[in-house]
Amino acid sequence: MKKVLFFLVSFGLILSFTETTDASIESTGSNTFIGPFTNTTYNLSGDVSIELTIHDDNSGSGYVNFTEYPNVRTLCGAGNFNGIKSGSYIELSFTSQDPDPGCGFDTGLEFTLTGTLTKNNTLFKGEYTIDRGDRGIFRAETD
Repeated sequence: MKKVLFFLVSFGLILSFTETTDASIESTGSNTFIGPFTNTTYNLSGDVSIELTIHDDNSGSGYVNFTEYPNVRTLCGAGNFNGIKSGSYIELSFTSQDPDPGCGFDTGLEFTLTGTLTKNNTLFKGEYTIDRGDRGIFRAETD
């Protein structure tokens, strides 16, 4: 059964992922995806963490946190999101309110992520954009 999850995010990030396997995140299930991202606009990298929960009513919620590697000041961004699931498609967005004291420059930036959820929901990879014009890629796996 192919499923797609769709979420709208209240904190500035739109995530879209398409599941290509028969398994899916169970209703009322949660997964945390962690891995690298690269801001392709500046060719600089960091880590991203995505906590995703699917609820019984096909809504979703979670938290996303982009953190650049040490001595890299190209991207921070974090926030809570809410959204909906439609088949196996998910779309999320959030406006960054990153609490990290070194990341205040990202406050108010809007993020959008699109990607695929694969390998029995253990891999989430795709692209992201920021409303100031940045673009990037990410690859995060369950821990």
